[in-house]
Amino acid sequence: MRGHEGPKEFLSHALQSNRLATSLLFEGAEGIGKERLALALAQRAMCASAAQGVDACGECLSCRWVRDAQHPDLLILAKDVDIRSQSMQSESDAKSQITIEKVRELQSERLVYFPQGQSRWVLIRDAHEMNANAANSLLKTLEEPPVATYFVLLTHRPSELLITVRSRCQRVRFAPLSDDDLSSVLEARGVEAALRSEIVALSEGSVSNAVALAKPDVLASRQAWRERFLSALRGGRPGGIVDIAESFAKFSQDQDDELEAVLTLLEKYFRDEAIAHATDARRATTNAVRAQIVRSTRATVDYTNLKAQSALEELLVRLRDARS
Repeated sequence: MRGHEGPKEFLSHALQSNRLATSLLFEGAEGIGKERLALALAQRAMCASAAQGVDACGECLSCRWVRDAQHPDLLILAKDVDIRSQSMQSESDAKSQITIEKVRELQSERLVYFPQGQSRWVLIRDAHEMNANAANSLLKTLEEPPVATYFVLLTHRPSELLITVRSRCQRVRFAPLSDDDLSSVLEARGVEAALRSEIVALSEGSVSNAVALAKPDVLASRQAWRERFLSALRGGRPGGIVDIAESFAKFSQDQDDELEAVLTLLEKYFRDEAIAHATDARRATTNAVRAQIVRSTRATVDYTNLKAQSALEELLVRLRDARS
């Protein structure tokens, strides 16, 4: 696994010295490897062959179960995972949040039994998606965890978690991957060198972003939408901003990451323009302001479809009106 040497060293030492907290909060940007490291940690703890200070063997039955997400002592709590079967739910059955019913089901049906092995691991994917009732219910379990049970909460929006939940966890912060690490990941996947540098520049240290951009036509499609947004800004046609926002909302309604990805391209465009025209103070400042507007929108926008359309319209108006 590339990168994250600090978290890996900290967690490895804590596990070896039997000082690992039973509640861990892995926080950092999406797609940078938080869940992968959580699974590696669980695999090492449950490996039947790992000696002290040695990584999981990867070959024993326990390791293979973890790898295939079939270990009875490895549980995933997420809005779209069935607690009983640990399988992905259909779109019609999945919830928009992690509900108190799911937490209670975990508590009453999966945590009442002793682990089959030396320890049990509960990974809570996108923990910020717990509603208040679910978080408060989970808090009681974090305060009095079942025997030999570890909880790893994964989030890219830690501020949206209840402060009482955050304070109960050992926080482990993950930084974006370096350009070299991302480039190596892409090289291993056969991405051409000429394309790797462009993808790395747009991926913001995220493996999932980089892998998505490496797929045929994905980068081209997002660049085309960026150009349509820029054309709407330049055109000044009445209703043009509303039209493009509505069109994009329809296009991206089943693709949750598209808006954030296109906003990333927009931000980079304005940032690059500010640098390219550094000798023109007015133009450089205008583009720097626009880059900051996009960045603040990315940090605060609600990516649900209707709210995203409204936020996009507001963003484009602010960009159009931005002046140095």
